[in-house]
Amino acid sequence: MKRRNLLLSLLLAGCCLPAMAQKEKPSLKGIWQQVIMEHPDGQHPHFNMVPVWKIIHSDGTFDTFLVINSEGFALKAYEGTYTVTSDSTYTEVVTATNTDTTLIGKDNVMTYRFLSPDMLFVSYQENGAQDVSREAWRRVTFDMPGFPGHHGPGPGKGPRPPRDGRGPSKEFKDKAEKQAQQKQQQLRQGGNAGNDDFDDDDF
Repeated sequence: MKRRNLLLSLLLAGCCLPAMAQKEKPSLKGIWQQVIMEHPDGQHPHFNMVPVWKIIHSDGTFDTFLVINSEGFALKAYEGTYTVTSDSTYTEVVTATNTDTTLIGKDNVMTYRFLSPDMLFVSYQENGAQDVSREAWRRVTFDMPGFPGHHGPGPGKGPRPPRDGRGPSKEFKDKAEKQAQQKQQQLRQGGNAGNDDFDDDDF
């Protein structure tokens, strides 16, 4: 009897393994907004939203755009193609840009890791640069942000556009313009987009 129960248990366990193995992994496809990670208390990570977005399409293409001034004017920074090469790397090829034309047509290998299905860490060495650039991205969904340390728009948490039809507040517009200027400078000069606190273990 004990032997039969043991065999039955092993059989049931074997049936469950394929189902567990087929658990769907997070997808790179979607709309992503860049975030900056900081450590204001020296320990706990803190995330701030940046007016920069990347759309990774299902047809193997991507677009990156950003808001560049307080009036909300948006500008496309990059467009190109991508190929997923493993569960931790993919390759981008820029086909058009208004920031650094030397990137056009060159393979840019991206190492990535999901902190959660909607939180993505990426590192890369752009155009043969010595330093490793690191970025963090949050997937844009219908849900309110809820990742650890979030400090984006929310009740009592930083500036947010009013919903009464008057348009963005001056505080919101000033912050957006400042962040856009910082990102434009980073795009032109290369770097870590404020994520210097990431280390190799994050990726």
